[in-house]
Amino acid sequence: MLLGFKRAKILSYHAKSRTAKVHIHGMTDGASEGLTATFAYPVGDSDKDTEREILAGEDVYVFFENGEESRPVIAFFSSHGENAVIDTRRIRQENIELLARSKITAKAKVIDVEGSETVNIHGAVQINLTSEAKVSISAPQISMNGM
Repeated sequence: MLLGFKRAKILSYHAKSRTAKVHIHGMTDGASEGLTATFAYPVGDSDKDTEREILAGEDVYVFFENGEESRPVIAFFSSHGENAVIDTRRIRQENIELLARSKITAKAKVIDVEGSETVNIHGAVQINLTSEAKVSISAPQISMNGM
């Protein structure tokens, strides 16, 4: 029976089954293919409703369901110590949705929103733009009411 966490490396990820092939240090050394592992998601992140981008080559910690060597579960990414980004939280995914039942608030000294093709802002009832100093619109063509 294996207790505690073991270091591992993700070899590949299968999005549809939410599984990954992993190399577990000291267990699968020399094996041509890793073990199939499942993921332990944080409470509030159901794998039926959200997906996290999982990349091959990431260093992780695994535990074993019921202590069985044949049932690894990926629990955490491991720390790399040096050369890590500081003061930035990045979320990378093909699509990202922020769903709030009442309100989303974003506060910062500067907020940039950029779309390589289009940025859509839709308000079912109203859109308010307010500034203490200036509102600028810059474009080669400005259309009001679809004209």
